[in-house]
Amino acid sequence: YTGTTPHLQWLKNGVPIANGGKVSGATTTTLTISNVLGADQAYYSLQASNVLTVDTSSGAFLTVIDPYINSQPVGATNFTGTAMSFTVAVTGTTPSGYQWYQDGAPIDGANTTNLVLTDVAASDSGNYTVIITNTYGSVTSSPATFLVIPPLIASQPVSVKAVPGESVSFSVSVNGQPPFTYQWQFNGTNIAGATARIYTLASAQPTNSGAYRVLVTNPYATETSSTATLVDSLYPSMELSKAAPAVAGQLSIDGAPGYRYVIEATTNLVNWVPVYTNISPFTFTDSDRLPDRYYRSQYTP
Repeated sequence: YTGTTPHLQWLKNGVPIANGGKVSGATTTTLTISNVLGADQAYYSLQASNVLTVDTSSGAFLTVIDPYINSQPVGATNFTGTAMSFTVAVTGTTPSGYQWYQDGAPIDGANTTNLVLTDVAASDSGNYTVIITNTYGSVTSSPATFLVIPPLIASQPVSVKAVPGESVSFSVSVNGQPPFTYQWQFNGTNIAGATARIYTLASAQPTNSGAYRVLVTNPYATETSSTATLVDSLYPSMELSKAAPAVAGQLSIDGAPGYRYVIEATTNLVNWVPVYTNISPFTFTDSDRLPDRYYRSQYTP
């Protein structure tokens, strides 16, 4: 401006503005409005006046994006059965309304800043957006792409029985995005060098009996298989079939087929006496018919 020093007054849509709150400089050359919201959207002009005249500047229109998204929802890739959440951060005039969408279709009950999906399935894959609305307008988030993939492990390792010296293998089959890496564990501890899809014991021994599992990793995640057990099948199972008191008991022995087992008996659980030896599987009938007689069976070379 030029001329005799004037009185200055900023106008909002033609109405004088007063200093206070978030407004300062209402009677200076610079008007400052902090934390602008939708209510501040208007034409602003400066009026200068002195004893001779009044002059008003042309209007400058302030456009306010209200609501405004500060943080967009972020997509991800998850396994079937896991959980996923989307979050949006917004500034603007409250109250605000939220509505989440999957591929353009509204999701029932999804009306907060967070969208949580539990136990996801392939049908949950898609693009997720949220529309935020308030008194002054609405804004749509950018799409967040969510991809649900099947579990890495398609088939689990299987428990086996083996006799000493027998070759034993555990394996898994996998799906998803390669490359895959593998780490087999025995009783929860990593097995050195066991980093292939199939783990083989060339000559299983009793000390190898236990729990086996594998950790499978691809670019997206790591999944742990179920546990498979290796059992030394030289340990037999024994079943006593008991009839009337006058009839002798019959023992059924089920050990490793083709291996020799001995049945021992005792009446005091201290002194064990061999009573019968045969190749598994077999049955044995005790003709002695002694009362309170106990039995056990074990592999014998």
